[in-house]
Amino acid sequence: MARTQPRIIFPTSELEKFEVNLQNLERAVNSLFKGSHSKFENVESGTRCLDSNTYFAHQWLIWVQKSPAAWDMIWYVITPRNQRQNDQSLVEMSPELQYFGANTLQFKIQKSLTTLSDEDIVSLRDKLFMLITTTSPGASQSALPKFVHTRILVSLAAFIVRTVGDGHQLSDLVWGPSGDPVGQLVNLFSNGQAVQSLDAHSRLNILLQLLTFIPEEYATSFLSKRLRNYVQHYCSQTAMPCVLNLVMTFLKVSATTVEQKSSALK
Repeated sequence: MARTQPRIIFPTSELEKFEVNLQNLERAVNSLFKGSHSKFENVESGTRCLDSNTYFAHQWLIWVQKSPAAWDMIWYVITPRNQRQNDQSLVEMSPELQYFGANTLQFKIQKSLTTLSDEDIVSLRDKLFMLITTTSPGASQSALPKFVHTRILVSLAAFIVRTVGDGHQLSDLVWGPSGDPVGQLVNLFSNGQAVQSLDAHSRLNILLQLLTFIPEEYATSFLSKRLRNYVQHYCSQTAMPCVLNLVMTFLKVSATTVEQKSSALK
C-alpha cells in the first residue's frame, strides 16, 4: 500500500515573504487551479519556492484572504477592465483569478466585516450593488463569468445577513430607516436606473438567486445567537410579506419561464 506523502505546513514567516501583488496572485492561482509548475517567486528578493508548489500556493492564498490587504486586492481582480478607475492597463483577469477574488470577497464579509469602518461598510454595499448590476451575464460589455457573478451574489447575501434586524447597530447605517434590503433590491430590479441595461429575464434571475442565497447563507453560516434573532425577526416581520408578494407576481406572469417559476417556489 502506497504511503501518503505528509502535507507540508509552511510557517507564516515564509508566506509573508511573498508580496500581495498581481503577478504573485496569478502564479499562485495558476498553480492551484491549473496545476502549473511555474516558479512562484518573491519579486523583490528573488526567493523561489521550487517544490510543493500547490501546497505552498494554497496556503499563501489562504493567508492572503485573511490579510487586510485582501480588501484592496478584491476590487482590482474582479472588476472588469473597462470599469477600473484610473487604470490604463490592458490586463484582463483570468476567470480563475476573478473567482478567487469573488471567493475572497465572500470570505472577508463572513469573517472580517466588523473590522471595516462605517464609511467602508456603506461603500462595500454600494460596490456590491454596482457589481451585481453591471457585471451580470446579461450585461453586454462588462459581464463576468456566471460562476464568478454567482459568487458575488452569495457575497451580497452574506452582507445582508450580517447587517439586518431591528436593534442591529449596522442596520440603520446600511439600510436606512426602512431597514429592508430585500425591499430595496426588489425596487432596484423593478424600477432602478442602474439595471436599465439588463433585460427583464436577467433582472428576474438575479433577484431570484439573491432571494434563494439569503436563507441559504443564514442556514449554513456560523452566526451568534443575537445575530440569528435579528435575521429571524427581519425575515418574518419585514422580508416575508415582500417575498411572498413577489413570488405570487412571478407565478402569475405568463412570460415567466418554468425554470424561473420553479426557482421562485424554492
